[in-house]
Amino acid sequence: MASFAQCIDIAYKNGRITKDVADLIKSSDDPNAAIDNLLGELTRNKREAAIQAVRIAQRYDDIKSHPDGMMAGLMATMVPRLPDYRPNNRDND
Repeated sequence: MASFAQCIDIAYKNGRITKDVADLIKSSDDPNAAIDNLLGELTRNKREAAIQAVRIAQRYDDIKSHPDGMMAGLMATMVPRLPDYRPNNRDND
């Protein structure tokens, strides 16, 4: 049976993990805890990316559905203190 370090080396050589991950796990006092921490971080990062994608899609829908057009929607999104922005209104200057 292969040792833990050998298994990590095999995973690295087969491209399943990066060198940084392999080194981190092998240098850890508790390799199982290191793996758990890495997996938890990956899970959090994926979750945050999914949430961000949903937020971007919602904001894009808000921009597209602005009654005065997309430019007004974009401006209203970027500068929330100007909710009455009108793209061709000289009073905005």
